[in-house]
Amino acid sequence: MLKSNVYLEVCLSTVKLLMSEDREVLAFEYLKRVCQHFESSPDLGTALVLHIELLLQRGKELLGKQKIEDIITGHYTGKQLTPQALTRLHVMLWDKASKHFEAKNYAEALQWYNYSLSFFKAGQMEPNSAKLQRNRASCFLQLKQLEKAKEAIKEAERCDPDSIFTQFSVYKIAVHENNVEKAAEAVNAMGLLSKSRVASEDGLLVSENAASNLLSLAAQIALENEQQETAMKALETLCENSKDEAQVLTALRCLVRLVLSTVEKSSDEMRGMGIWMSCCHI
Repeated sequence: MLKSNVYLEVCLSTVKLLMSEDREVLAFEYLKRVCQHFESSPDLGTALVLHIELLLQRGKELLGKQKIEDIITGHYTGKQLTPQALTRLHVMLWDKASKHFEAKNYAEALQWYNYSLSFFKAGQMEPNSAKLQRNRASCFLQLKQLEKAKEAIKEAERCDPDSIFTQFSVYKIAVHENNVEKAAEAVNAMGLLSKSRVASEDGLLVSENAASNLLSLAAQIALENEQQETAMKALETLCENSKDEAQVLTALRCLVRLVLSTVEKSSDEMRGMGIWMSCCHI
């Protein structure tokens, strides 16, 4: 078939057919010959990306990574993929990274995101670049690599500073650093950005309450890290900006409880100080 003037699409369809018939060895051998036959074709990337896709589907991650690294090398030596093939590869890489992240394999997730990053030009300004950096920052946070997380979010801010998800990532890092002032700034920014429609992130369905949900999550993160002042700030911002009455009522209840617990703690400290002063005068 390859000796005739055949279209690449026909060859790739043949590969898929062989795979569907469980002729894996024959399919990969034929695909290898297809790549060699169309080596000088601008559409070669379509075959290469399919090869990677099939390898990953069959659980051959190591071989898949080798093929990806070959494509990255080619990308910087004049053998770039077509925009369509590159987009397809990015989707594949992010999907693998997301699955590893969900499985708490954070180092693996980071490696797949880094593969994707390899195709972005230095200083490239676009929302996808910002989203990629936010995902990398999440991996770094889980790996306890705070400085690298900050570097990634700095890039995300440069690419897409007006994204509520970027500010949420800034907030998470501030909480990890116990930086109350920085966390408050991020919450204020999230409050302002919540007035605009929020785009989707990581395939999540984003409702009209998405911004409020992020602020609610911000309060939860602060409480988990025993930062009541920051949690109260997040809840106050939520109450000021949410249009969901039930959500506002829940936030107000939490806020009242936090205020009361803070007052009780202050009262206990004052009573303790009074006892200490009394003891000093015995």
